[in-house]
Amino acid sequence: MNKVVFHKCFLFGQELGTNDEYMVSKLFFSLEKTGHVYSDLDCIIKQTVGSDYRKDNFIEVYANIPKSMGVNIGNFQKAARQYYQNLIGQLGAVIVTPEGVNNVRMGNFVMEANQVYSI
Repeated sequence: MNKVVFHKCFLFGQELGTNDEYMVSKLFFSLEKTGHVYSDLDCIIKQTVGSDYRKDNFIEVYANIPKSMGVNIGNFQKAARQYYQNLIGQLGAVIVTPEGVNNVRMGNFVMEANQVYSI
């Protein structure tokens, strides 16, 4: 069985309080395939500008995983989205802006949590 272990998420940037909300992050992970572990891997994950991060079709995952590894990319992307959504939380953002606060930008912080997914 193939599995992916996500280790941490580096949030490059987030904008809240506008009609163009977005988040761009890098996920760090390792893959286990037939007993062999591939470590120190990463992928970019981003919320489509102006969309709701809680909806899978608005989260794009860019991973450079060679086809020769035999990883189902669709399953990997689904796991990456789930990990990201779990980290960000049920409320829809790492930071929730109070009413009347607009144009909040932030970035360059790390959230660490190991989560394992079968792919």
